[in-house]
Parts: sequence; structure tokens; C-alpha cells
Amino acid sequence: MTIDHHATITDIKKLQRRLRKFPVKIQQRVIKSATNFAMTPVMKLAKQTVPVGDGLTPDGETREHLRDTIWKKSKLYKHRGTAVTVVGNDYVRGPHSHLVHDGTQPHITPLVHKRALTIEDSLIGRAVKHPGSEPRKYLLLAHQSKRGEVVSRFTLKMARGIEKEANKLAKT
Repeated sequence: MTIDHHATITDIKKLQRRLRKFPVKIQQRVIKSATNFAMTPVMKLAKQTVPVGDGLTPDGETREHLRDTIWKKSKLYKHRGTAVTVVGNDYVRGPHSHLVHDGTQPHITPLVHKRALTIEDSLIGRAVKHPGSEPRKYLLLAHQSKRGEVVSRFTLKMARGIEKEANKLAKT
């Protein structure tokens, strides 16, 4: 598959005019599929660039690496006729994702278990003095660097979806 990285919003508007000739259900299916397809490179790049820690909580328990908590989800808002695809972290599996993405100020983290991760001189009673961390905006950077490809992939998938649906309707 060849993707033209120079697709424009004008191209998308032309496709939308063609798509409006189809029944609403077909329009929604084509647009949802296109948004899902378009955001795949963002998800892949975010997984490649997310910082990989040691997979332990501050209390020494194992947890999934953030890379494994990144997902892509498409949703169709039927009442508005809008399709959205979001790339992000599963907060249940990676509740610290926002701390890595946005960074943290220095702070004290209370320990819950005896098997705690400690750094020499950072243990204060039942807490660890965390030095803070710089933001590692892997999701934002992935989106920004893949913006052109997202538009091109969206355009390509929409064009293919319209063609496929037109062929189906022609056969009936």
C-alpha cells in the first residue's frame, strides 16, 4: 500500500461530499474505519518511544510496562455523526502514565509494603523521597510527528471505503 503524505483537508472534503450520497449507517462505518486506520502509526510510535522502566511500583510490586498499556479505541457518536479514535494509556493497567508523560515535582511517596524500592539516603521512615521527573510526552510527540501520515491514511481509507461501498450497492 502506498500512502501519499501530501493529502490535504480539501481531499477529505471532496470525499465527504461523495460519502454523503450513501445511507447514514454506511457513512458512519466508513468514517469510523478511516479514523481507526489513520491513528495506527501514532499508537505504534508511542509504543516505540515510551520510556521503559523496570516494571515495578514504588512498593516493589511488579506491573506492566507502560508500552503494554498503550491502546487505540474508536468510537462512533451516532447522534452527532462523529467518529473519534483515541490513543492513550489504559489507566487501570498503567495508573502512573500521566506522571511519566507530564513529569512530576519532587515529592515524598509513602510505602505500603516492606518490600519497597529504596535508593540510598532517600528512605525517610516509611516513605521515599522522589526527586521528581522531567515530562516524557511520548503520546503528544507521536501525534505531532505522525500528523501528516494520519491525514493521508484517513484520506486513503475513506476513498477505499467509499469505493467498496459503491461497489456493494451497484451489485444489489
